[in-house]
Amino acid sequence: MEKLKNLGNLNPQVRKLIQPYLNELLKIHRDNIISIFLCGAAVGADYVHKASNITLLVILEKLGFADLQKSLKTISRGINKKIAAPLLLTRKHMETSTDVFPIEFLEMKENHLTLYGEDLLGPLEIKPANIRLFCEEQIKGKLIRI
Repeated sequence: MEKLKNLGNLNPQVRKLIQPYLNELLKIHRDNIISIFLCGAAVGADYVHKASNITLLVILEKLGFADLQKSLKTISRGINKKIAAPLLLTRKHMETSTDVFPIEFLEMKENHLTLYGEDLLGPLEIKPANIRLFCEEQIKGKLIRI
């Protein structure tokens, strides 16, 4: 099993919180985890200790109810430490969701740190047409309510 990486690039407070959490997730899911990413404010200078959430994206080979159930205690303990419940996805689900959630995936792609496994976010393709459609839908939805 691969080891965690890029922990030295983290804010020491973030590292102290997530290292045991990530080790626990890796122990629970063993060879099922493909990648783990830290996303959002905790990646850079925008992180504010005890105010900012720590956001993780975990990519798994397979994801079923049993996999989710195994993670519940760890996730619950993490929430108490301002570690948001991680976004758990399969690789296929991530790759086929960029059209539906283009802004979310673009934000993760542009502001992430790979903590385990391969960097699947870096080469992830977010089509500009999907961003335009998302924005158009949001604007038209607001205009209808006016």
